[in-house]
Amino acid sequence: GCFSTSVRDKATLLEIEKKARTWMAKQFNMVPRSSSDCPVHLVDAKQMARILNKRFVAQNGFDRRERGLFSAREKQTLRGSKVISVERNLNIYIESGLPYNEAFGTMVHELVHLWQYDNFPEKWRKVQYREGLACWVQYHALISQGATDSAAQIAQRNDAIYGDGFRLIEKVEKRHGKTNTISVLTKPTRRGFFI
Repeated sequence: GCFSTSVRDKATLLEIEKKARTWMAKQFNMVPRSSSDCPVHLVDAKQMARILNKRFVAQNGFDRRERGLFSAREKQTLRGSKVISVERNLNIYIESGLPYNEAFGTMVHELVHLWQYDNFPEKWRKVQYREGLACWVQYHALISQGATDSAAQIAQRNDAIYGDGFRLIEKVEKRHGKTNTISVLTKPTRRGFFI
């Protein structure tokens, strides 16, 4: 069952991270900065809730709580009004106990956010585009693993950020093709819009 494939140790998490990075590079030429700049952490549901400043409440049925998180905290050192240094603290958190394919999909989603941190033009930093692209890449990652039920859950979301965001990126894919979607999103156009 699910429990036998669940991810509960750091070694398996690091193996999933490596697999996710390889898949993203091969499929979409997306290469996020290295894990020495952004370590991955396995945390339980209560720790994840604390990191997100939420209270963990167990749910029956399908639970929409966050299973992963990319965190970017910046600390600026000022001399007067001049910024003399910026210290970046980047981390990825993945919830412990996820089934292997779900952990893989979640890792891909969070690595997309890490990639966006360095590569996404300012104008696409709207949350719908950020989350939409992360969901779209995660969707393709799940399909590649044969996890069609999990992929369908992403495609069928009907919320304004993840669901509508996914469909925005899907429109780009339909118009420009899967392999061109990322470059269309990262290249500025004269009109400043891609659809």
